[in-house]
Formats: sequence, structure tokens, C-alpha cells
Amino acid sequence: MKQPNDAKSTILEKIRAGKPDALPRPEMPDFAYESSDLVGDFVRMAESFDAKTDHIEGIEAIDSYIKEHFADVNTIYSAVEGVSGNVHLGWELNRPQDAQQVDLTVIAGVFGVAETGSVWVTTEQLTMNSLGLLAKHLIIVLREQDLVGNLHEGYKRANLGSQQYGVFMTGPSATADIEAVHITGAQGALSATVLLLS
Repeated sequence: MKQPNDAKSTILEKIRAGKPDALPRPEMPDFAYESSDLVGDFVRMAESFDAKTDHIEGIEAIDSYIKEHFADVNTIYSAVEGVSGNVHLGWELNRPQDAQQVDLTVIAGVFGVAETGSVWVTTEQLTMNSLGLLAKHLIIVLREQDLVGNLHEGYKRANLGSQQYGVFMTGPSATADIEAVHITGAQGALSATVLLLS
């Protein structure tokens, strides 16, 4: 007499028996990026997605930049050593939703993609993932030498298996699905600024 689970076992055995042999993964072609002006391309693409870009000489100039361009912000979270902040993890920021009280978040980018104007960031840079999404304004500090040409190069560098969370950020939040009207700051940061360190 067959047991109730025998039908399931029979089906699974047939599936396993019909499984094709494993094949090697296809070779990924190298899609070379044609332009040699990575900085110029990155700036053009980032700004086409409503991001702001600027060049700074060093980390020590960022505090002055913030005072000049973000004079009206009250709460600043900085995950970049050498940049001042006045809210801190474990003090004012205990839960992911606490990030909504932050006016300006300052983080470092791992690398930028010239082809798309995107910057790759992970939990390591964000320290709390929601700080890159719920703050009103976002500054990403990126070294020019950390620019790659296209997303193919980016994915090779992203090292996806080593991080629990990572995201390509391309400008502030935006939408254009309501009567084809482009709205910036629809679901996240109202502004995104990439400060390029030479």
C-alpha cells in the first residue's frame, strides 16, 4: 500500500531523472567603453537625471560646501570621516524610520558609472540603509579615480556576494508616470549631489 507522500516522491524522482546535464556558464563579453572622458560623461549623465555635481579639492572642504549650499538644513548625518554631522547612530537614529528626521545625509560612494551617472553604495557606506532613502537631501562623495566606464565594469567591481545590501543611486527620487509630468523628489531624497574629489 502506497503511503500518502509516495506520489510526491515519485514526481520529484521523475523531475530529477529528467534534469539536463549542467552546462558551463557562457563567457561574458567585454563591452569596452569608448569614451576616455569618464569625469565629463559622468557629470553629463548624472545631471541629466537631476543630480547636482561639483568638484572639491578634499574632504576638508565639504563642511564649507554644506554651509554654503545647504544653509537651511538643521539635521545632518555624516558617514564620511572628516565631515561634521549633528545626529548619530544609536543616539537620535535607532530605527530605520528615524532617518526621516534627517535633512542631509553625507555618504561616500564606492564607485561611479560614467555611462549612467550612477554611484554604487552599500550598507558599509550608508551605515543604515534608510539614510540614503529617507533623508531630504543626499550628498555622495566620490573620488574621480573610482569612475568606471559602463555597468558591465561596474558589476565586475561591485562584488555582490560580499554585501547584504547595495544599490546604484542615480540622482534624486523622481517619477514621470502621472500625466507624463516629471516630478523630482517623489519617493525619496529631494536632491542628490555628487561631490567629485580630484
